[in-house]
Amino acid sequence: MIKIAKITSVETYSVRISVLRRGKNLETCPFDGDNLSTTAHFGMYFDTALVGIVSVFKINHPAFAILNQFQIRGMAVLDNHQHQGFGKRLIQQAENHATLLNANLIWMNARENAMPFYLKLGYEISGTSFIIDGIGIHFLMLKYK
Repeated sequence: MIKIAKITSVETYSVRISVLRRGKNLETCPFDGDNLSTTAHFGMYFDTALVGIVSVFKINHPAFAILNQFQIRGMAVLDNHQHQGFGKRLIQQAENHATLLNANLIWMNARENAMPFYLKLGYEISGTSFIIDGIGIHFLMLKYK
């Protein structure tokens, strides 16, 4: 059985460390804004095991003047559960959450290897690639609501 539920930021760490912070210390798992009341974290469970996560932050990107923006961050699915549609379902959950809060724009800093996944989900690239130190090449991607 598969279900998606709201979780705490600390509950995301087991997947963040395994997928997004592989080889790094647990101290690299918290994100700025994780514990704000405007931030939501979702976990995907396969049976009772947490296999995927996504976080939604109410934050405006400085490049866009549009109001009511949300950032998707920390989307990850454990390696042995990838390519099964779990990531798509997590993104849909994040988008639904932002839409319920009247989002006008959803954006993310997508890793280079994840860019094709987000393009398939209707996101577009804005600008050129950039490097996040210690993580790699990223692209600003966005979707207007």
